[in-house]
Amino acid sequence: EKAEAEADRQLDLQQAIRTYGDVTLTSGGAVREVSSADAEVDLVTDLLTIHSVTGVSGIEVAINTITLMTNTSGDIVLIDTDSIGEPDLGLRVESITNNNGSVILTTPSNFDVLEIHAPGVTADITLTSGGTFTLLPVNGVTDTVVAGHNLSLHSTGRMFLSSGFSAPNAVSFTSDEDVKFSGATLNLSTVDPIVIRSGSSIRVTGTLESAHGITLISDHGDVSVKGAIRGRNGQPLESLTVIANGNLMTSGDFEGQYRFQSVLNGEAYFADTPEIDDASLVLNADGAVVASFANLDLVPF
Repeated sequence: EKAEAEADRQLDLQQAIRTYGDVTLTSGGAVREVSSADAEVDLVTDLLTIHSVTGVSGIEVAINTITLMTNTSGDIVLIDTDSIGEPDLGLRVESITNNNGSVILTTPSNFDVLEIHAPGVTADITLTSGGTFTLLPVNGVTDTVVAGHNLSLHSTGRMFLSSGFSAPNAVSFTSDEDVKFSGATLNLSTVDPIVIRSGSSIRVTGTLESAHGITLISDHGDVSVKGAIRGRNGQPLESLTVIANGNLMTSGDFEGQYRFQSVLNGEAYFADTPEIDDASLVLNADGAVVASFANLDLVPF
């Protein structure tokens, strides 16, 4: 099942579109909701394609995958909602290109991204996930997320960055759980600060350079950088803030042990090593030895 809508100038959605198939919206102007003041879902679908000229805004969606989205100028702003009629929860973005405008996407669940390009000199990319955020690699593409100005990623759950990204002005990655640069080598050079904040340990490989400042904060773990931290264009770095609160217990029944949390069940565990490996002795909250812990997905906490 497919649904298609096309307009020469501007495409206004006056009533909701709901289908388990594909939706394609094509506009010679903007794609928007007629009355953007309401919070009701305007579009429920599995696969979404949008071609517009002057932006996408005011549309509340419940979609599984943005297959392709192209826009010439103006911002792309979409709020994804987990709807009763939606086949699956979460959002996957395969390809978005906005030649001269920002891209702002929000979803309450898991968020998977392949490619987003917003190269305009004032264009920001802001991606917010209420679950796990994953930046996936694309064959033959070094930087899969490219912003012309600022790049901001935030997730309530874990953040897995398996590909490259770039933004010349400011970069911010924050996760309430942890940020993992899975196989990604960073090469960031910005005018304004670089900020990476993780609920767990931070492991960075590559180069971080900024004309103003760099901030690395681990709420419950360590900070490790294999590479270079420096000022931009050979100039001194204006400020460097590194905070590693660690996960060592300094009092209580588990004093001297390192605290972890299982991503699988949310429960607390304790180990005799700051990072889990095969030789670690792991205890549960009752003090009993956990013989098999590989499947618990333990992170410093």
